[in-house]
Amino acid sequence: MASITTNTYLTKQVSILRNPTTTQEAFRKSMKKIGKYLGFKVAEDLFVKITTVPTLLVDFSYHKLVTENVVVIAIVRSGLPLLNGVLKAFPEADVGFISIKRYTKDRFSLISYREVPDLSGKIVIIVDSVIKNADGILEAFKIIKPLNPKRIIILGAFCSTQSVKRINEYDKEISMCFIPMNPLLNELGYMLIGTGDADRAFGADRKSVV
Repeated sequence: MASITTNTYLTKQVSILRNPTTTQEAFRKSMKKIGKYLGFKVAEDLFVKITTVPTLLVDFSYHKLVTENVVVIAIVRSGLPLLNGVLKAFPEADVGFISIKRYTKDRFSLISYREVPDLSGKIVIIVDSVIKNADGILEAFKIIKPLNPKRIIILGAFCSTQSVKRINEYDKEISMCFIPMNPLLNELGYMLIGTGDADRAFGADRKSVV
């Protein structure tokens, strides 16, 4: 199930992300804002209970509060720009990390690092800024699904139509929440008219150190 969301607020943030003159700081801020908005969008679909709270003027008031146990898992490093925003919506959530090495020439992905808390019976939100072809997400599923989560939700700033199709074919029960994005991918599997995601947030000119 894919939940596609957009409005003038998100459109403004997308325009900032796509602009090649946007600074690192401004890029991170826009990603954080998108993460926060999408996080609250996901929260609307979770189980809530009615809670009464005493107030100064009346005996009590009614509030709907999310009661699910939530774990947010960020795909490193592309999901990190969204993570802090998502945690604004779920401040009490546990956090896990899965690092995925992408081999561009052969177009496949492998897990290179994982640090995942207990997921049994919990709502798992996988955070990835740009889901280009779903290779990395599907690798993450192989780790997460055997740990018996109650539900898996993918939260991404952008997701190609190819990725939506592949994820639905893998498991139709997985929910998705993202902003509409140009569906075209080039021969290397990169999304056209994209944003640069992690490279724009953290810098592209770097080397891995083992």
